[in-house]
Amino acid sequence: MNPEDLSKLAFRLYPHIARADPGKVEVDRLADRIKDIQRGLMPEDEFAATVCWLGNCAGIHRIDQTPMPVMEMPEKMRAPDFLAFPVFQGKVVPVLIEVKSHHGAELDWSESYLFSLKRFAAHVNLPLLLAWKCGDLWTLVDLGHFEKNVTAFRLTLGRALAEDLLCLLFRNFPIQMNPDLQLRFDFRILDEVESRADGLMPEGNYHMQVAGAGFYCDGKEVKGYASEHFWLFLTTPEENEFERTGERECRQTFRPRPEHGFTLSNVLVAQLSTGNSDEALDWHTILTKPFPSVGRQFSDSLQGAIDNGFVRYVLDVVPSTWPGFLPPRSLPEC
Repeated sequence: MNPEDLSKLAFRLYPHIARADPGKVEVDRLADRIKDIQRGLMPEDEFAATVCWLGNCAGIHRIDQTPMPVMEMPEKMRAPDFLAFPVFQGKVVPVLIEVKSHHGAELDWSESYLFSLKRFAAHVNLPLLLAWKCGDLWTLVDLGHFEKNVTAFRLTLGRALAEDLLCLLFRNFPIQMNPDLQLRFDFRILDEVESRADGLMPEGNYHMQVAGAGFYCDGKEVKGYASEHFWLFLTTPEENEFERTGERECRQTFRPRPEHGFTLSNVLVAQLSTGNSDEALDWHTILTKPFPSVGRQFSDSLQGAIDNGFVRYVLDVVPSTWPGFLPPRSLPEC
């Protein structure tokens, strides 16, 4: 955050804190309040960072959530968190996005809350979407998929996954690496090692010298791969095997787990997590600094990753129900 924005934030927070305790306003309390607000905005910051990194958005702007006082109205309106401009088929499509973090298989909203958001969207004549974070899983779904559930409105996680728009609007592709890909490290054993009938090495500490390292697919070394492909490999869960290949040789092999996949935005998380502790990422601070990479470069490299054997599948996922705010769907030719 630049100094001008920080000054504006402090200026706007100060009156609210002063009203809560007019006789005593301390700098430490102001700092604590700002930290609380930052923690509350973390899911919004994560979503904004993801959208910006993916690179299929002309802009994303946070909508001020502090309404000005107005006369009492029978039908109140609530502004969603973001106004975003994803690019679809070369054209900018403005949408409103409300962000929520909720761990559970259902998300329940009151009628007043849901309708206050819909009234805002109706008055500005823009589609209204929900970005729902459930654990580490993100979905983006039209609010029209909420259904009446007794006195509230409910969206199930299953429905949100079926109607997910993250790939369609922001190109967050699901990816599965090629399970036949291997990252091999060949070592020479510098110590004396006894021979065993089972071919295993006795337990102990050994001095090793790297004799070779590289990626292999179908027994052939993969050369000339892009740095983006290396990061795709680091992002996916992997399994490894250690084996003795000769009297004084051994090999460690890493392979992508065949049953696992990830979405393109997970690459950003992997890069940001490298070298960090187990603490959660501070998305508010991340947004104030340059990203470690450019998501569009990863998107552009995916076909090359398929060609060289790094990736097996890239899925261009569309929702079960085609959104009415987009042009009619054109089916690919068979």
